[in-house]
Amino acid sequence: MFRLLLSYKWATLWASLIFVLCAIPGRDLPDADWMRLFRLDKWVHAGMFIILLLLATAEHHRRTKHSLSLMWAVAGTLYGLGLELMQELVFTERSFDIFDSVADAAGAWMGWVFAPVILKKAGAWNGK
Repeated sequence: MFRLLLSYKWATLWASLIFVLCAIPGRDLPDADWMRLFRLDKWVHAGMFIILLLLATAEHHRRTKHSLSLMWAVAGTLYGLGLELMQELVFTERSFDIFDSVADAAGAWMGWVFAPVILKKAGAWNGK
């Protein structure tokens, strides 16, 4: 298991950063009314998971030369849901937000859908 985590080091580091950000106590988070107005936190959630899927699928493709596996989108969705459950049950001054979970899942699936296009432009995808 540890070897697999090392083989996907950038995705693992990014997933770890997401975990740390989600574990920050609620009192330490910025509270800005303009963020609520534009639902900025939902865009941040989606963006974090788009990046996570891009990193994971780029490494997956580099190693296997296979097209995207649905497993990454499913794993990203479950990771986001798990983090929201941990915010409710484990982390201090945090709570479950179904819309955060939906934004995480949307980001994971958007990352999965758009990864070939983005990675082709970055030269990390050969179209197989």
